[in-house]
Amino acid sequence: MMLRKMMYQILEDVCNAPTNQDKINILKTHDHKALRGYLKMAFDKNLHWALPEGTPPFKPCEEVDVDHVLYNEFRRMYIFIPGGNSNLTGKRRQELFVTMLEAMHPKEAEFICEVVKDHKVPAGITEQVVKQAFPEW
Repeated sequence: MMLRKMMYQILEDVCNAPTNQDKINILKTHDHKALRGYLKMAFDKNLHWALPEGTPPFKPCEEVDVDHVLYNEFRRMYIFIPGGNSNLTGKRRQELFVTMLEAMHPKEAEFICEVVKDHKVPAGITEQVVKQAFPEW
């Protein structure tokens, strides 16, 4: 059984791959519902978050065993999108987001804030490559 890489590691591997086919193969190798979902959010310019732009102040996690928090948190991402949970106040939503960031690997927190939330996808990965890796996307 292959250990699952963290999202930021997969993204780094894709960005560093020499050809588009290599990038596609890396994405296919690490295919996961959460990976597809985060990439979809990253490229969807119509998706707006119910959070302020930029990275909020948070205390980076120092735990060593937080490698896969981001996979587990995918199912809760809806609460950070307008209409995702109308019972949350803006302040509470932001508190939950910061709490989530503080529970994950610092590079994963950076991935969520910059790539997914703020749509700052690194130049080494394109929507076309992702669509080729996941045609049903």
